[in-house]
Amino acid sequence: VKPGIISPSVFQWSDGHPVRMFREVADAWEKQEGVYYVSVACGFGYADAPDAGASVIAVTNNDKDLAEKVARHVAGIMWEFKEDLARKPILKTREAVAKALDLVAKGIRPVVLADGSDRTGDNTLVLGELLRKGARNVGHSVLADKSAVKECQRAGLGATVTVKAGGWAPASGEPLTLTGKIVFLGTGDYTKTGPMQQGTTGVCGPTAVLDIGNGNYVILTTFNHQATDDAQFRAYGIDFDKIDIITLRSRVHFRAFYGKVAGAIIEVDAPGLGPADLSVFDYKRLSKDVYPVGANWRKGR
Repeated sequence: VKPGIISPSVFQWSDGHPVRMFREVADAWEKQEGVYYVSVACGFGYADAPDAGASVIAVTNNDKDLAEKVARHVAGIMWEFKEDLARKPILKTREAVAKALDLVAKGIRPVVLADGSDRTGDNTLVLGELLRKGARNVGHSVLADKSAVKECQRAGLGATVTVKAGGWAPASGEPLTLTGKIVFLGTGDYTKTGPMQQGTTGVCGPTAVLDIGNGNYVILTTFNHQATDDAQFRAYGIDFDKIDIITLRSRVHFRAFYGKVAGAIIEVDAPGLGPADLSVFDYKRLSKDVYPVGANWRKGR
């Protein structure tokens, strides 16, 4: 059963509201005799396809009526909380950065700024705003720009360089001019140590780390990457314990580790290819009845 809702990935955290509640309802059904499995699939919000959006799948012991009853019940709960799943407000770049700086000034640290909209890794808006506001002790993971990495390779470890980085994809802002000392240079691949994907390799490709002053470090990678724990920072020689503000290219996966160690987490709806506000897209193939961006809802249904 499809409840008729499409939502951005940033709202689909399985341990947060409302998805945790959907899972609890599904779990309760799985305890009933004859109900084997109930799956809640929130769907991929950036797919312009007729069947895009959430789904509920119920498996029973050859009892189609029961399966349909279960799936419709869970889908109905999802519909009841469709606003929370699809349209929760998230701070824009300036407001999010201002809040992060205020929290740090009050002694709350580290603060995570999670830029879930950036699916290419080159968005410069959050980092640019932090630097404009004079932020200190920032660890930025990552700015994906193979050209900037190559410039650092030509300069060599320990050199002070000025590079233009990021801003190469649509909606990613303008390239940033960064001046700093190259404190790491080499393969950026490392082993993840946190609860999410523990023991797997974080693939970043050739990587450079710039110390741009005021305790600020920018990780330049060849490939886009989301850091799900502190292992990337430590692998590159960055003192993670001294970072006040951590900027991540992540929507949900970072929470398994950072939910336990961060003083605060701030989701940022910066412009990008994966924004929280799906209304910025012009869906052509999506079913007209899908909330909140199907054609019928756009007309004020």
